[in-house]
Amino acid sequence: MVPWKRSRLVAASALAAIVYLVFAVCATHGQTAAKTSIPQAADLASLAKARADVAQRICEGEMKAMREVISVGGVLRVVTRAKEPEDVYLWSVRWLSAQRDLSPAKADQVVALENHLARMKKLQQLVVGMPSELLPEIPGRLATKYYVAEAETWLAQEKAKK
Repeated sequence: MVPWKRSRLVAASALAAIVYLVFAVCATHGQTAAKTSIPQAADLASLAKARADVAQRICEGEMKAMREVISVGGVLRVVTRAKEPEDVYLWSVRWLSAQRDLSPAKADQVVALENHLARMKKLQQLVVGMPSELLPEIPGRLATKYYVAEAETWLAQEKAKK
């Protein structure tokens, strides 16, 4: 065989082998990635539980941060800090979402929604008691009315499902 033809044949064979290996590796990697990236039911439950735990801690911390109790001359006084009610709302919704992901049972869904509604009513009571200089009427005070109405709507919708 002529040397230049032989080198072309070797180069073409080498190129074909490289292309084949690239496709084989990509196909194998894609199958492996697809198998490992789909969480199993147990993984989803543990992830939902972890999300619920973190959201609960943050939500409760945000609610507590809206109010601080101090002792002045031996008398306990509640001092309200300027904090946005939306922070509590967002973490309560995240907590609700994680709780709902934990169980599809209607009873568990209703309990999660009732708990969220209770948190929103507690937030509304706290905000109503805040001095107006710490929390302006709009949007802070009005927002809690929305949060409660939204939670009541979600609960009614869940209860109406068959």
